[in-house]
Amino acid sequence: MAFVYAYSVSDENVAVQDFNADAALAGKRGDLVILNGAGNVVAPADNTAASVLGVYEGGNFRGITEGSPYAATTVTSNSQSGKLAKVRVATHDAVFRAPYTGGTPVVGTKYGVTSPVDPKIDVANTVTGAIYQVVEVDTESGNCFVIITGRQLG
Repeated sequence: MAFVYAYSVSDENVAVQDFNADAALAGKRGDLVILNGAGNVVAPADNTAASVLGVYEGGNFRGITEGSPYAATTVTSNSQSGKLAKVRVATHDAVFRAPYTGGTPVVGTKYGVTSPVDPKIDVANTVTGAIYQVVEVDTESGNCFVIITGRQLG
C-alpha cells in the first residue's frame, strides 16, 4: 500500500478536502498529487516534485442524474470536468505511513520516492524530490512514518 495517513503530531485535525480534479486524473488511494497551473489535482509527472499537495484518498462527481438520485454524472458548471479529488492535504504535522525500499531509513533524514503512483520511500535517494522526512521506522512491517516537508499549500 502506498501512503496512508497515520496520525497528527499536534491536536490539529488533518481532514480530507475536496479539490477540482483534472479530467485525466486516474489516481488511486495513497498516490501523491499536486495542483497543476489550472488549479486542478493531477499526479506529478515523475518522482522529482519539490512540493506536493498531499495524498489522494478517492474521488467522486458533482451532481446526480435526474430521476436517479444515486447515479453520478459530470456537471461542468462548477469545474472543468465536474470530477472531485478527495485529498489528505500535507500539513506540517500530518504523519503518513509508507513502505520503503533500498535499505533502512534513518530517522530525521529526507528521502525521495520511487514514483508518485504507488509510492515507496527510496532510501537510496536523498537528493531528487527528497521532501519526505522520516520520523519513525517500523522494520518489522517494512514501513516508515514521514512528514511531507515540501508542501504546495502551507
